[in-house]
Amino acid sequence: STFICLSEINSPANVRVSTIRCVSFHEFFATYTSSLIIIFPPILIVLVLGYTIFELSIPFLWVFIAMYLLSTTFIMLGMSLSYLVVKESITMLITTFLLMFLLFFSGYILPIERMSTVSKIIAEISPGKISLDLFNQLTFYHQSIQTVMIGFLMLFVWYISSMLITYIIKILRNL
Repeated sequence: STFICLSEINSPANVRVSTIRCVSFHEFFATYTSSLIIIFPPILIVLVLGYTIFELSIPFLWVFIAMYLLSTTFIMLGMSLSYLVVKESITMLITTFLLMFLLFFSGYILPIERMSTVSKIIAEISPGKISLDLFNQLTFYHQSIQTVMIGFLMLFVWYISSMLITYIIKILRNL
């Protein structure tokens, strides 16, 4: 999403598009949709391979919703950094470091149980950790939706807040 957004911001047509009134939301939504279209096929391929090769009993609807919320959160994070920094090299560098930070705090690499108290709190509310827990609970432990609803609500809060923050940054950038 960072690359797509930077391409849109730095394109010669951006000056002409920015002069049109009421196009801001449409431009924002088009960039988001483009990023989502690029991200979702690999996610679906991995899920289908897990279902067929590893014979995982994946509840596709709920896992799809969790992956959508997580993907949107990361897309919005990349878009907001693009709108804030605008320079391609600096934005890509910051995005890479931020994704590495979120990867370490997601529980994929480092065990959260071994982290300090503050780090553990940060890790517990990170979208990567929430979605990893949701996937594990739904796929491996066959938990009911009522049991995992708090995880979906937390991801939904990340989803809404990241969209609002990104759109506000875009509007302020255009002023």
